[in-house]
Amino acid sequence: MSNSSLIAYTKLSPNNSGKRKYPITKITIHHMAGNLSIEQCGEVFQSRQASANYGIGSDGRVALYVDEANRSWASSNADNDNRAVTIEVANDGGESSGWHVSQRALEACVGLCVDICKRNGIKELVYNGTKHGTLTMHCMFAATACPGPYLKSRFPWIADQVNKILRGDTSAGSVPVSFVPAKTEEEGGLDMATIRTLTTAQQDTYDELVKTVQILLNAKIGTKLAKDGFYGPKTAAAVKTYQSKNGLAVDGMAGPKTLSKLFGV
Repeated sequence: MSNSSLIAYTKLSPNNSGKRKYPITKITIHHMAGNLSIEQCGEVFQSRQASANYGIGSDGRVALYVDEANRSWASSNADNDNRAVTIEVANDGGESSGWHVSQRALEACVGLCVDICKRNGIKELVYNGTKHGTLTMHCMFAATACPGPYLKSRFPWIADQVNKILRGDTSAGSVPVSFVPAKTEEEGGLDMATIRTLTTAQQDTYDELVKTVQILLNAKIGTKLAKDGFYGPKTAAAVKTYQSKNGLAVDGMAGPKTLSKLFGV
């Protein structure tokens, strides 16, 4: 079983369980809860009773911490860790930003996932919002906030981009601002009507995206929105305020243009 050719740094951790019990069929993405370099994360995994197969820094560099052939200590779940390649991703923003992840890190994550899938015969990366998909997150197996609101909101896009590349679709490669369906209005995007169009799995991610929007609005314009994932009148009013201050169409809908500005994409 090979490791990725994308790695720029190697610091093998002693914290692993040796050879996997099962073939690789999944990928699990975590966040570092900090803007650690891949070298710093590698040092953490020397002493802390945890590890991951790979790490990605905010600069997009990839590190190897546990050989793919071995089970890392990442997901608080032995079955998942025996089946999944695990990835730690750095955050270029703190809790007030929803633990934001840089564009370079997101793009590197997609590239690494594609490489993992190709080498291990994973034909499609399935994110369905449950631990039974082939793309999973730490919080599906333990009481943790990992991988944070921002990265959680990117999971549908990560799966979509990886699958497009696996299919040879050249449209893959741009960082999204929202997975929600576009509406007929020029701005499109998030509003209460959108909720009724989503599947249960999409709904979970929608809630995380709204929470991230609320966190960012509180940080950037001083509102005191509840971080509840509910896109109600108060959130819509805050969006209008943000739009007004940033030269955007003032319609209270957090669509592609507003989200691009808000997320700094």
